[in-house]
Amino acid sequence: MFTNDHSAGPIQQWLIFLCDNCSFVIQQMTIDCSILEVNAIQSVYLNAMIYYCAFHVLQAWNCNLKSKVRLDASYIAEEQQQLHNNMMQTLKVIMCENSINLMYAAIEEFKDIFYDQYEFLDYFQEYWEPEHIIRRWAYAYIDPS
Repeated sequence: MFTNDHSAGPIQQWLIFLCDNCSFVIQQMTIDCSILEVNAIQSVYLNAMIYYCAFHVLQAWNCNLKSKVRLDASYIAEEQQQLHNNMMQTLKVIMCENSINLMYAAIEEFKDIFYDQYEFLDYFQEYWEPEHIIRRWAYAYIDPS
């Protein structure tokens, strides 16, 4: 869909059109990490499973790692980059974990290991850790069918 309107309205109208005129039914859909898109889809298809694109989730995490994760001045740039890489690698493992219990355990371990990175952990907890959000990006919750 092409629009320069950044609200949910055009998406919702398009989905209503597809539903009403084409008998189009969505059971599962993968989207960017957009709450506007989620709201538009859920307003028309109440039971649709909505998943976030792994690429876009990782992109959001990486951007926020760069802006929120810091070491004090005694560390060199390479050490800072290594910390970012370690955190990103751990987040990828969490994302790809197929067991719900192991995934939650890995999140807790991540928070224990990187406990001193408050700003990123606060961001992660607020935007990615609520269960209704985890269900959109964690492989453990994604229906393989």
